[in-house]
Amino acid sequence: MKERRKTIFVMIRFNPKHKFQEAFTFIELFFVIIIIGVLIGVSIPSFRNTSNQMRLNNFSRELQSSMNYFCERSIIERKIIYLTVDNEKKQCWAQVMDSRAKLKTIEIPEDIEVEVKKEDNSVDGGVIFYPDGSIEKVTLNIKSSSLGYQKVGLTTEGVFGRVKMRE
Repeated sequence: MKERRKTIFVMIRFNPKHKFQEAFTFIELFFVIIIIGVLIGVSIPSFRNTSNQMRLNNFSRELQSSMNYFCERSIIERKIIYLTVDNEKKQCWAQVMDSRAKLKTIEIPEDIEVEVKKEDNSVDGGVIFYPDGSIEKVTLNIKSSSLGYQKVGLTTEGVFGRVKMRE
C-alpha cells in the first residue's frame, strides 16, 4: 500500500498538465513600473516643499542662535557688535563696531531673503547689540521664494537680551 501512494504522488508531481508559470510577463512588469513612476511623480513636489521648509527653519534657527551669541559676546567683551545682512552677497556677518574684523559669517541660502525692519519701520541691513545686554528693536523677516514667499520672523521686541521666533 505504501508503494502505491508514492507512485500516485510521483505521477501528480510530474504530470505535464500542471505546469507552473515561473516568470512575470512583460505587461505585468510594465504596470508595476507605471505604478512606481506615478507614486514618485506625486511625491516629489511634497519632498521638495519639505526640504525647502526645513532649509528655511534651519537657517532661521541658526540666525537666531547666532544673534543670541552676539548679544552675549557683546556683554562679555563690553563692546558694541553690529550684525550686517547683505542679501546681494547672500551673507550675514557680525563685527565689533569700529573694527573691520568679522566675528562670524553666516551664508544665506540661495532662495532665502532676510529683511531687517527697525522699530520706526525703516528697512536697514543691520542689528546693533549693546554691552548692557540690550539689542536694537528690530524684526527680521526671513522669506523663502521657493515656498511662495513663506516667511519666518525673528524679533527682539518685548524681550531683553534675546531674540525670539515670531509666529
